[in-house]
Amino acid sequence: MIEDLIARKVDALNVVPYQADSLEPVLKKAREQGIVVVSHEATNLTNIDYDVEAFDNPAYGRFLMDQLAEGMGGKGQYAVFVGSLSTTTHVTWVEAAIAYQKERYPNMELVGGINESSDDITNSYNKTRELLRTYPNLTGIQGSSALDVVGAGQAIEEAGLEDKVTVVGTSIVSYAGDLLESGAVDVISAWDPALAAYA
Repeated sequence: MIEDLIARKVDALNVVPYQADSLEPVLKKAREQGIVVVSHEATNLTNIDYDVEAFDNPAYGRFLMDQLAEGMGGKGQYAVFVGSLSTTTHVTWVEAAIAYQKERYPNMELVGGINESSDDITNSYNKTRELLRTYPNLTGIQGSSALDVVGAGQAIEEAGLEDKVTVVGTSIVSYAGDLLESGAVDVISAWDPALAAYA
């Protein structure tokens, strides 16, 4: 797709990569041909002219952790999700959240490592069910992909744990609205991508 745009000699490319590293060679080719490359949600790309972020990514991770800690009463076991371990912003958010938790909320404990959902509701649903079986004292989940909290919320609702497990993360009302109403998802956060595109 990007190679087609390069062949058409576009003036600029604006990319929001799922796997940032894999784009480096094609973005390098674009820049060598004088095409301006702008990225979003990819602070680690090097073959770009500009990177536009909607906010301070580590601060966003800390914000989500504050929301999670509030729902959990500052104690208990929690799990985190990313769409992919190669999605730079997701990893930045959870790493900042985990470091902040260790500093600010010492009575909370990360379990299960960093879970990948592949931006798929079924994957986050199945992984949440597995986490609930493996860690029966799990009381919190933080999601990064807009679909992480949806799958997690569905598993929480199915298990009747809406009042016992706090679910927070990035999402939008059209995805998670019903789960917010049922209490299976507690907090969602988002930004307006149109503003980043405008920038």
